[in-house]
Amino acid sequence: MKVAILSRSDASGGGAGRVADELSAGLRAAGHSVLRVYRKGDQAGDRDTVVLPAFRGEQGLRQTLGVDLAAAPLLLLLAKRGVDLVHFHDHHMAFGLRAAQAIAQHVPTCFTFHDYTGFTGGCLYPGDCTRYERGCGSCPETGRGAQPARVDRSAATWDANRRFGATAGVVGISPSSHFAALAGRGAWFGRQVEVIPNGVDTTTFAPALRLAARAAEGVGAAERILLFVAAQLGDPRKGLSDLCRALQPRFAQDPTLTLWLVGGEDQLPPELELLGGRTRRFGRIGSKARLASIYAAADLFLLPSHEDNLPCTAVEALSCGTPVIGRPVGGIAEIFEHGRSGVLARNRTVEALGWAIDQGLTQLTDETSRRAARSFAEQRFGMASFVARHEAVYERAKAEHARKAEP
Repeated sequence: MKVAILSRSDASGGGAGRVADELSAGLRAAGHSVLRVYRKGDQAGDRDTVVLPAFRGEQGLRQTLGVDLAAAPLLLLLAKRGVDLVHFHDHHMAFGLRAAQAIAQHVPTCFTFHDYTGFTGGCLYPGDCTRYERGCGSCPETGRGAQPARVDRSAATWDANRRFGATAGVVGISPSSHFAALAGRGAWFGRQVEVIPNGVDTTTFAPALRLAARAAEGVGAAERILLFVAAQLGDPRKGLSDLCRALQPRFAQDPTLTLWLVGGEDQLPPELELLGGRTRRFGRIGSKARLASIYAAADLFLLPSHEDNLPCTAVEALSCGTPVIGRPVGGIAEIFEHGRSGVLARNRTVEALGWAIDQGLTQLTDETSRRAARSFAEQRFGMASFVARHEAVYERAKAEHARKAEP
């Protein structure tokens, strides 16, 4: 099969690009031909990796008039390469809905929901807003936040998402059951959404690195490392402010604790000062091997998100044998086994997050828990299963598209 996999960026741009890159590598290893297309990132230089450059004013035109400047060059590229199936991992910010709709009329098409944009009026994460369940319109975020344009296109975008999702031969994919259910309440109402958890390279992200990693980072035997990873550390959705408030009394009582931070450092929350300087900041890390070493060195991975789907970072931490502490939001409860490979907070409060961290520190820092984390990652997120499940969904999309073409 010749598959085109599209996303806004490569792995350097966040979870969607990372999943798209991993899937591309897995499909190629399974013998498929993959055309990798994105708008932002480093072009590898080979014929099967294409960067469609951004145009000046493109974002403004899309937000105000719904014009997608990437549509024409994308359609020409796919027609020239003669692909059998197209798999979007973004369409609003990267290629636009018109491009997706045009492609779906001619080629079997899949779309993976990494955030809410595929079944709402365009917002990535709506917070407490549930307008997308009724059709959007009169968006309270127009002109700020998730909808920075002054023109409210949420109703038109929601309707376009609905029409795209209803196209024969278009199959929705969600990394979590939670997001699959949300899509069914939004613009993909009445459509089945396949659940395929994000895959992880269990060879690179491996627990065998732990002792060497701790030695390399100068971590003493008594030191306990808590790890937080985000594309932008200051992103309010990721919850670092709450995490610092939860950790403050624990740091005051336990001098062995240190918080490691990996990610962009724009607008760091002032709550970091509550930890008295007992943090270590690594910045952005582009090397998978280096990131795996940091995961393996940590005792617990902390996921205090206010909203999330099924973060690749937590899956990678598990694969390195590091248990996960998370809040009961999005698909986080689907990432680990509560009490064995992680702890799920009882609710979303800072106090409940602190309780979950205490449980992790007292119950899940032994080798039994680390083996359980690794085992769960291999069983649920292994690349062989990840690729095989996509192959099955691709066959379904092709069959549905073929039936549509029958006279």
